Amino acid sequence: MAWTGNVWLGMGALAFWGEVGETAPHTHAAHQVFLGAGPASTVRAHLPDRTLGPARRIVIPSGTPHQTSPAEPSVRGLVVWLEPDRWPHVDDALIDGWPGADSPMIDEAGAARIAAWVGDSRHRDPHVHDYVRRALAVTSATLTESPTLRAVSAEIGVSSSHLSRLWRQDLGMSFNTWLRWARLREAARLVGEGASITDAAHGAGFADGAHASRVCRSMFGLSPLELTSGLTLI
Repeated sequence: MAWTGNVWLGMGALAFWGEVGETAPHTHAAHQVFLGAGPASTVRAHLPDRTLGPARRIVIPSGTPHQTSPAEPSVRGLVVWLEPDRWPHVDDALIDGWPGADSPMIDEAGAARIAAWVGDSRHRDPHVHDYVRRALAVTSATLTESPTLRAVSAEIGVSSSHLSRLWRQDLGMSFNTWLRWARLREAARLVGEGASITDAAHGAGFADGAHASRVCRSMFGLSPLELTSGLTLI
């Protein structure tokens, strides 16, 4: 079953609303949250050691290998990918704070409100060290220049070993894993502004479109075309 719907891209969050399809086994840097449109809109998440669901709400932490599938022939819902640089800790208590997330029914307008809320930079998690925040700013500004941990560390005046430890501690992933996600986000933004997937891939620092496609599938279990269809910047 294909994914069909709308995609919103915000500051540190990517959200999909529509008909939910299956994914191939994959692992991605972002936390993933599924919220079904109604009580019968459920999915399963197959992890290496267990299966979650079928459930209307499922949270898959960053770096967890998984494969998702709709539990019914037709399932609509909201899927949100959250960057750990902004959201190091994702649980039910956090999701309950999203506007309308605990509603018995979620429609497209409700999904758009949630996407806008999680994409708003004012809702940044406060637990990220200042060195990491500064390193994130430097890395984001130099994606096409193949930034390295050593170069970024030198730019902000801290040892690479110390930054690496803080990065893993605060973001729950390695520098290179985060870099792949950041490039996918930038490529999606460029596609949303009208660039071809090939041009967007180059503009985000990928070697070529094929490289971007491989990384996209490994991070989200979706192709760039599936991911960017119906893209809206928020």
